[in-house]
Amino acid sequence: MSVNELDGEIGFMTHGENRTDWLGFAVSDAGDVNDDNIDDFAVSALNHDGGGEDAGAVYVIFGTEQGFNTNLDLSTLDGSNGFMIMGEATEDQFGHSISNVGDINGDGVNELAMMANEAETPGLVDNGITYVMFGRQSYPAVVSLSTFDGSHGGFTIHGKFAGDRASDVSSAGNFNADNFNDLIIGTQAHDPGVTNAGAAYVIFGTDQGFPAILDLGDINGTNGVAFWGENGGDIAGYKVSGAGDIGGDGSGDVMIAAIKESSHATQSGAVYMVFGKRQQWPAAISLDMLDGNNGYKLTGEEEFNLLGLALSGSSDINNDGKDDVLIAARFNNPDSTSYYQAYIIFGKDNTMAPSQSIDVVADLLIKTPSIPSSSPYNFDAGFVGNLNGDNIPDLAIGDPYNSEVGNYSGAVYVVYGSQTFVSTELLTDQLSDTEGFKILGGNWNDRLGSAISTAGDVNHDGIDDLLLGAHMTDNTDTDAGSAYILFGNDVIFADAFEASQ
Repeated sequence: MSVNELDGEIGFMTHGENRTDWLGFAVSDAGDVNDDNIDDFAVSALNHDGGGEDAGAVYVIFGTEQGFNTNLDLSTLDGSNGFMIMGEATEDQFGHSISNVGDINGDGVNELAMMANEAETPGLVDNGITYVMFGRQSYPAVVSLSTFDGSHGGFTIHGKFAGDRASDVSSAGNFNADNFNDLIIGTQAHDPGVTNAGAAYVIFGTDQGFPAILDLGDINGTNGVAFWGENGGDIAGYKVSGAGDIGGDGSGDVMIAAIKESSHATQSGAVYMVFGKRQQWPAAISLDMLDGNNGYKLTGEEEFNLLGLALSGSSDINNDGKDDVLIAARFNNPDSTSYYQAYIIFGKDNTMAPSQSIDVVADLLIKTPSIPSSSPYNFDAGFVGNLNGDNIPDLAIGDPYNSEVGNYSGAVYVVYGSQTFVSTELLTDQLSDTEGFKILGGNWNDRLGSAISTAGDVNHDGIDDLLLGAHMTDNTDTDAGSAYILFGNDVIFADAFEASQ
């Protein structure tokens, strides 16, 4: 099926307001951020100029049972149906990463974290700022980041050093097992003694309040813990994600990607699985201290795999009652077909070795043929909730360089979760109608598949919905960008797939 088929009944779309806004650069479910018992979602416009040139913006759209128009006009958001948040300064690129981080302040309403990766604080250049917005019942049409004072609105998290460039933010689940959700922030260019080794910080949730500004340099083991990259150039923290309880001990675990780590082969990449635990944490831990008991390291198969291009966790895709994780990479063969690859590791009770190659431990490999590109980073994959109504979570993997509709129009492949996968290796261009389906971008250079997320259940029909970004569409103006929401449905998906054959 094509995103152009979304008609308000099977889904809807929304487009950037201005030329080169890049709406859809990042997308995320927002949980129930307005406390009305219906899921909401968020979409960023990385280059929006409302707060200054390329300051960025984030739009939060409320879910509703009353239906959506085919095209949701973002200028109509008025606080009752959603709202807008603008970046504070020129070139902040607010909205580089956005994530539902759960209820970290214990008030029963979800929080939304939004990253401005090139924002600056006094005396520091490009250290990056992460804004955490507290969920509440009412909002104005435009939420000002200047109101985030720790008590009202939310709080801000400042990068430790100049050039740290905050890179990703995600929920960390209940990492320290204190019954509050936590969040994790990646700073890929941090220099913990070696250049660009990178770092990730888990910030602990609490009902005791947050300061207006939390400096990552003040993380002390009580309010959070830092994890340092192993080697110069690893860029640990390029991607971060909660992993669910992959360790099986009742606490949340996290994944930290270092896509240029080279211990196995040049830039084969590595992903560190760090186990959460209720304990007194130190202020900082080097990722080379993982020993199999507190976590482990997974390395890419071959050089330039860039393992960790996308991460996703906290879903049980094989319906065995244990959390699974998704880790994406690329396989670039100049003599044959190149692929984006998603490795799925099923939850297990057995102990893992301190370091292993991803191909040894992965239980399922999903391969998406893709045109080789000199810029492989603009790609996404992840678990997307239960889209087809069978009560088993599904996953989606993007191919922004797919050119079936037009050069780099893009595509997204949905793969259904199952108790019994027919093979340990699936090719997305050969999926049967019982295994999944494909969604095509609308036009030339749209880059559909560069941002993927569950939307939650935004139309409140009991089935999860799919949220996709295509940040280079020209639907309203050149590179204004778009986001697409496809409603989950156990009948429509089957009909739509059959119609496309």
